[in-house]
Amino acid sequence: MSTPTKQKIPAERADSFCKQVKPTERNERYPDSKTPGLRLRVTPTGAKSWVLDYKVKTAPEPITRKGDNYTSRTMSLGSFNQGRAAPASALTVKQARDLAADIKVKVKRGEDPAADKRRTELKRIAQEAARKLVRDVFEEWYADEIIKRKDGGAEVRRMMEKDVLPTLGKFGVEEVRKLHISTINSAVKKRGSRIANVVFSLMRQLFNYAIERDYIEQNPTAGIKKSKVGSGGEIRERVLSHKEITELFNKLPNSGLIGINQLALPIQFATCCRIGELLEAKWQHIDLEERIWILPVGTSKNTRAHKIHLSDFTLRYLDAVRALSGHSEWLFPASRTSGHLNTKTLTKQIADRQRAPDQIIKGRTVRHAQALLLTSNLSEQWRPHDLRRTGTTLMTELGVLPEVAERCLNHIEPNRIKRTYQQFSYWPQMINAWDQLGERLAHLADPTSCNILPFSRVDRTGS
Repeated sequence: MSTPTKQKIPAERADSFCKQVKPTERNERYPDSKTPGLRLRVTPTGAKSWVLDYKVKTAPEPITRKGDNYTSRTMSLGSFNQGRAAPASALTVKQARDLAADIKVKVKRGEDPAADKRRTELKRIAQEAARKLVRDVFEEWYADEIIKRKDGGAEVRRMMEKDVLPTLGKFGVEEVRKLHISTINSAVKKRGSRIANVVFSLMRQLFNYAIERDYIEQNPTAGIKKSKVGSGGEIRERVLSHKEITELFNKLPNSGLIGINQLALPIQFATCCRIGELLEAKWQHIDLEERIWILPVGTSKNTRAHKIHLSDFTLRYLDAVRALSGHSEWLFPASRTSGHLNTKTLTKQIADRQRAPDQIIKGRTVRHAQALLLTSNLSEQWRPHDLRRTGTTLMTELGVLPEVAERCLNHIEPNRIKRTYQQFSYWPQMINAWDQLGERLAHLADPTSCNILPFSRVDRTGS
């Protein structure tokens, strides 16, 4: 049988009384006999909480009817502490009485604690609604800046979605601390110092963007030295010797690379371009009669258009490429899609052909293991980018000025003053540099003759 509503909480043994009160079919309020206005609210589900009733003066001058210049308030104080794993905010009878007494003191001073609490809650709700999440800021940064990158920001999104946003995405951008950044750094570094360095750099860029937008005042990555995170990766200095170049040309026909993929490497070598720039090249940007290849802004890595002279050596290989892909808009079309051959595809194929048979990755070809491994340096694989470095090294060996070789690489002059005032194009010297490089490669491809060795046509089903 439920306790009558009119029954009051006794002055003594109050906690025992409150614990023993049973719920009824309606909400009940049990007044405290010691503190006027304080009540224990019990719902039909058995939930128990404290409320305080009080009045505040709302009219500045007394009016005719008694009480019309006062407004009643009911303020929730918190749940009742029943002692069964109660939350820290739950109140015993004594704590509820003490809190009610403090509130009444404020009311006598003319304050309205219930209204103040409501205003505070509304302010918190408004701040929560306006709170910028890290994911929100990332999407803004991505749309404003990252999407303009050469790959449309795909690689940045992939890394952020993998390593950063799952941890920080739901945080308010102002809530992120150095500890959060360090935790991500430690996790990513287990996969390698270089990737940790890249991810950290992206986080620093993201929070710098947040500062620019006045979302935060301080970058949480500022207290972390980049050198402590990881490294930018070892700078490769691999340059193929003359003997290695000859060996490479001799091995290519039997490497198992499909014919058109074989042709990419000598062309990259002779033009000193990046392998990605070559694989993304379109026939519309190549003029075989004028012997010119234009790298448009969207293709070159540094977003600067670049003009490349095509030597006799390069033209002969391009003729072979045209016979295989002249039907496509791309020089090196992908076999299964409408786009161009993926840079990673060719790079992986070359790496696989320099592994020992027991080191081949599952699912990769084993027929041509070590086919492209250069015997003079068995401990280190060569990569397509090493051909670019070797090509420009050959140029300087042939007497080409370093400044001309740098122009052939489409490098930007680091000295701003020189870049501004030295506007000479060096185009005639660049033509001569590419022609000399082509002649040297033709000789190294076959030291007994300047004729270019023919490439075997391998079945396109090879990998």
